[in-house]
Parts: sequence; structure tokens; C-alpha cells
Amino acid sequence: MAQQIIWTSNARQELFDILEFWNLRNGSTSYSKKLVQKIQVNLLYISENPFLGRPTSIDNVRVILVSNYLLFYEVRNDSLYVLSIFDGRRNPDDLSVK
Repeated sequence: MAQQIIWTSNARQELFDILEFWNLRNGSTSYSKKLVQKIQVNLLYISENPFLGRPTSIDNVRVILVSNYLLFYEVRNDSLYVLSIFDGRRNPDDLSVK
């Protein structure tokens, strides 16, 4: 059974920042649209198989890799919460899952 996907405000802002960066860097929305589609497809897989992602050191938080981005999520009740999306090429010390 597919679960409801809920984006936290932090994760929404991070996604917005990532897409804005690529739009400005490339001068087009082409790559951003492809990235959003990949994220949506992966979230659909996770909503149907919530334990698909790799466990993290934080209880109930799991992570999957989408392109170069680490997508952190938590399954609570019948919902999947997207907690953070982090560029895996950045310094891991900058990461804080809220």
C-alpha cells in the first residue's frame, strides 16, 4: 500500500534552492525538471516499499541516493516524511537532518 508523502518545510526549501541553483547555472529548467521527475519516481518506490532506503544513525530515518543527492526520510504511521535533500558532493559536516 502506497503511503502519503509529506515534505517538511526544510526539505521543500532545500529542493527549491537546488532547483534554483541549476536553473541559474544552466540558464534553463531542463535539468531541474529531470531531477524533480527522478525524485518523484524514487519517492513513489519508497512509498510502496518504505524500508528500501539505507538506515541512518538516527532512529527511523532512512536515506536513498537520487542522482548526487541524499534524500532523507522517515516513516511514521501511514505517512512518509521527506526530511532533507542534501547534495552528496558537499561536506558532510554541513548536514543536519531536522
